[in-house]
Amino acid sequence: MKLGTKKGKWVEELPFVLWADRTTPKNAAAQTPLSLVSRTVVVIPTEMVISTARSCLQNPETNDQDLANELDNIDKLRDLAKFCIATYQQRITKSYNKNAKVRRFPIRDLVLRKSL
Repeated sequence: MKLGTKKGKWVEELPFVLWADRTTPKNAAAQTPLSLVSRTVVVIPTEMVISTARSCLQNPETNDQDLANELDNIDKLRDLAKFCIATYQQRITKSYNKNAKVRRFPIRDLVLRKSL
């Protein structure tokens, strides 16, 4: 995100950037960080001002029961996220290792060693 006219006023834009980051599904877990913590569906502030199908169909009477049901399923969601992360890590490892070249050095072969 470019600040453009807000240059020098990044502190005012920081909460919006953090909200966008926390509500964006991540590639590895396929879930938003906020949903893994609280298992609630994120409603962006614009949806509170402009009526959408999701905000209009919300029923306050059954909201508590729906939240309780979602809390019961949060462990399953976290397990699914762990599985997705493991799968993602395996894909990244495979992609990284496909270009690796195996080099074998015989015993007593001289090699250049870089000291840190």
